[in-house]
Amino acid sequence: MERGFFIRSGLFHFSVKIEKMKRKTTMYIDDAILRNVRVAAARAGQHDYEVVEQALRAYLGMDFLQKLSIKNPPGEKEALRIAYQELHRSRKK
Repeated sequence: MERGFFIRSGLFHFSVKIEKMKRKTTMYIDDAILRNVRVAAARAGQHDYEVVEQALRAYLGMDFLQKLSIKNPPGEKEALRIAYQELHRSRKK
């Protein structure tokens, strides 16, 4: 969470930026993959977990879906259809 005070026209403004909650986890990753993650993170000036999270989001299509929903949000009927489709899919597993 990021907090800051700003003074504008003699008034105090308080802004809060709340990020999505993250959870610590343990995964087993091939040494070669981990080496490549660390190299990519160093080149991008990021942490290892950020590179892994970006790769997982891309692989799972989450970034694409988020961009698509921002530009073209589904209506109520479409949102319910998608929700039920995912519910049925998860129950089949």
